[in-house]
Amino acid sequence: EKALLKTKARVAGREKQLQQKSDSIEATVAEATHLTTHLTHTLNGVASRQNEGLGQQRVKYADRVRLCRELGAQIGASADMLGAAGQYEAAEGVLLSNVRMKEGAFGGNHPEVASTFQQLAHLCEAQGDWRRALDYVEQSSSRALDYSRQKEEQEAGGQGQ
Repeated sequence: EKALLKTKARVAGREKQLQQKSDSIEATVAEATHLTTHLTHTLNGVASRQNEGLGQQRVKYADRVRLCRELGAQIGASADMLGAAGQYEAAEGVLLSNVRMKEGAFGGNHPEVASTFQQLAHLCEAQGDWRRALDYVEQSSSRALDYSRQKEEQEAGGQGQ
């Protein structure tokens, strides 16, 4: 009977731990979702001001690059939190949004875009989805190579003048 009571106490303790972990995961997912929504609204506001060309409110290119890098890092961190919580589909959606944002800000072949594809590859790897991980690695490598070639061509063109 004492052994049964001890087992029940251990089970109750374990259930409490599992509930705390579940609550923590739910809080992490909620925080990541909120942060991603906030960042998306902020970025859309910046893009809107740029597209409308509102004089003094126009964001300089350097400021846009800085803001995009900061937002990209925060979005990436949100995706990491979602992945750690096992919310792989949500994490992938967040990262794909990050790719679109970076493509718009930097161009499709920029290293910032390539690095996000690497993050997508790691996410797929964590799920054991090697085929999709390889697809993302190939996209990252292709974009990085294209960017490198473009830079070399620009430098070669500048030297000939």
